[in-house]
Amino acid sequence: MRMWFKHLVSIVLLPVCVLVIFPAFLIALFGLKLLWGYYFFSGAFVLILGFVFVGLGLVLLNYTISLFISDGDGTIAPWYPTRNFIKRGIYECSRNPMMMGVFLILIGECFLFGSLALVIYVLVFITANLLYIPIIEEPGLVRRFGDEYLKYKNEAPRWLPIECLKKSIGLNFEPEPKQPFSR
Repeated sequence: MRMWFKHLVSIVLLPVCVLVIFPAFLIALFGLKLLWGYYFFSGAFVLILGFVFVGLGLVLLNYTISLFISDGDGTIAPWYPTRNFIKRGIYECSRNPMMMGVFLILIGECFLFGSLALVIYVLVFITANLLYIPIIEEPGLVRRFGDEYLKYKNEAPRWLPIECLKKSIGLNFEPEPKQPFSR
């Protein structure tokens, strides 16, 4: 099977189903309440917040998928996994930036569509991944990539790239070492 077709299948079966088809199905089945019933300024705030989350998530998802294609020699799907270990770009700062992008998009959709069924779906999806990644995915990566992944696991946080953010904006929250008192 050609690699471009494998990428297409993995993108359609994973992000498109999780981010478009399932949410659309839930909204069609249970309805929605645009802007959660808020109007004017608060409604605009909810709408803007939703678009910001979806926009950031799409940028992150697109960037990480492109790294899987260019560097990974595989797809985003577990049944066509990457052959090469990816530790470039955002992967230097977080072990799961693709899932962070997916989470951001789903949270943004909750703000935009005001569907309680969608909120429940998102909470279940995030919880399932918070369990799946450390219990199933990471041991599999240790088996596939060995010491290289173990070293990476100690260097990069699983989720939030706080250290990279602090470095990139020049913040140092580390207290200065105390100097011995001198007279």
